[in-house]
Amino acid sequence: MIELPVYNKEGQEIDKFQVDEGLFGGKVRNTLLRDVVIMYENNQRQGTASTKTRNQVAGSNRKPWKQKHTGRA
Repeated sequence: MIELPVYNKEGQEIDKFQVDEGLFGGKVRNTLLRDVVIMYENNQRQGTASTKTRNQVAGSNRKPWKQKHTGRA
C-alpha cells in the first residue's frame, strides 16, 4: 500500500490516503505517453506568430506575391 497525503485549501496536510500499488503497476503505453508530452509542450507555447496580410504591407496597396508556393527561400 502507498500512503498519499491529503491537503486542505490552505496547503496543510489533514489526512493520509492509502492506495493499492497494483493501480500503478500497469504497462507503460509509449504512444500515449508521447502524445501527452507533445500536447503539454504545445500548450506551453505563446502562439503569437503571424504573417502580414495584403492590407498590412507598407509601401504599396498590394502585397507583391504570396508567402508560400513561390519556390523562394
